[in-house]
Amino acid sequence: MTSAKGAQLTALHDGDAAWRWEFSEEWTLPEWYTNTETSRIGVTTITLLSDGTTLWLWVDIEPPVMDYIEPWSGRRRVESHFTGTPNFVKVLIDQVAVRDGIATPLSGFQHVVTQGHVEELLKVLADEDRFGSVYVSSPPPVTSMRVWAKKAESLIGAVQGMGFGYIIAPELLDSFNSEVTHSHSVPRGGMRTFLPGARFGDSTDAHGHRIMYPTAMGSPDERRLRRAVRNAQVARLEAYRLPRVLRDADYRFLRMEKLKAFDATATQSDDANVLGEANARLVEQLRAAETDAQQFLTDYYVLEEQAADLKETVFRLESEVDSRYADLTTAQDEIANLRRQLLALGTAEGTEAAWAPVPDELRTEYPETFAQLLKWIPKLKGIAYYGNHDDALELDSQAGLGEAVVMKAWDTLRTLDTYVTVRKAGDYEGALHQYLSNQQHGHFVRTPQPQWNEGKTVRTNDRMSAQRRVTGIPEHIVEGGVLDIFAHFALATGRANSPRLYFEDRYGSAGIVLVGYIGGHLDVVSTN
Repeated sequence: MTSAKGAQLTALHDGDAAWRWEFSEEWTLPEWYTNTETSRIGVTTITLLSDGTTLWLWVDIEPPVMDYIEPWSGRRRVESHFTGTPNFVKVLIDQVAVRDGIATPLSGFQHVVTQGHVEELLKVLADEDRFGSVYVSSPPPVTSMRVWAKKAESLIGAVQGMGFGYIIAPELLDSFNSEVTHSHSVPRGGMRTFLPGARFGDSTDAHGHRIMYPTAMGSPDERRLRRAVRNAQVARLEAYRLPRVLRDADYRFLRMEKLKAFDATATQSDDANVLGEANARLVEQLRAAETDAQQFLTDYYVLEEQAADLKETVFRLESEVDSRYADLTTAQDEIANLRRQLLALGTAEGTEAAWAPVPDELRTEYPETFAQLLKWIPKLKGIAYYGNHDDALELDSQAGLGEAVVMKAWDTLRTLDTYVTVRKAGDYEGALHQYLSNQQHGHFVRTPQPQWNEGKTVRTNDRMSAQRRVTGIPEHIVEGGVLDIFAHFALATGRANSPRLYFEDRYGSAGIVLVGYIGGHLDVVSTN
């Protein structure tokens, strides 16, 4: 990952009980990465401080940023180089009695084999003072805890210091699930990521503690899963507000670093005998600049505090979006069921029956991941999907998207499929544009607001239009097999890489809706 080339170590001591070391070194980036204009330098900052009762260790890694154009898609990518946890952090976690809230984390998964262990785990999960995420899993049938722990550690990857895990013995899983209630339960062969301060029994809280379902954990693409888990933790910690003792120490070191040039000059200027009138004026200007710099740093600290507040709020609201969308889909299923029963009965008894709960067989079933969504698309006979699967699979690696985006994508595809189905049945005669904009027809519609075109610059720019070009389409759908598609749905905006679904109504010529792309936001003028 790294080399000693260009390595540099600097150290700072705040004169109190805090030390900081900054290690800069040249990283070895992938061989295919050829952009020589970007820096290869990665920086690891290690801060050690004591607040009188606790010794804190804070390690922060800033890897090089890679900026490149994907040759296979023509899309620009700007992303940090992937990195794992430094080995010395793993050693410290295992060799030193470190604490995270009330927990004693280890680099490997701990085994929960007694009821007493279950009770301790419940306290750890509910602990609001905990910093790292906790991964909780239980082996699938006929798999030993040892084998499953090894697989779980492989899937989670190098997240030591950001999270830690537990494997629950199968005979204790029912006991654990009954305590956390159904909303926070862990499926056999699956894994749930518990954030600090879990509120058992609160369904609105449950969506923040994401599940990796057994189908996902059984995927052969462990690299993609590992990346998804790590990205989620990096994104969470970027939005996480550090304890006050660490924030204050960081500010002190920032001031020391930025003001040390003034300190050196001030020491030389104390000897009045060597100062002429011109030099005296320069020193006065220097001290005024130092005052301005100090005020700037103070303002910067205040803004950093405000930004941390906003990041926490955004992270919380994004979790609530998932919860609200799930609640919305349940409500919409119930409304649809009420309409069916009212139309069927049309009597007072029918009105009373219409308020009955929705039968399980009528509730919408959703894919858990985009990988599963791709496997389900062939069920929708009104859809022809010719997009690149890797673009959609990449969304499973994006932190901050959550299950609502997968649900929204599936609802959108179901809507397009229903449009084709009702047209073939003779129950609707209009085009897709009318079907989505005027929903008095009463058929299934559950999509974001469609964007029916792109701007002129995108349509006429060779590179950006090529990103929206779909190839390999059968001749009976599109003559020549190639089509630029510009109509799209925004599956999420301002979250992760703002995924999009591109489509074209081809019912008139082929009896289907063509879906040409499911993936991250394609380049537009603002990102070009």
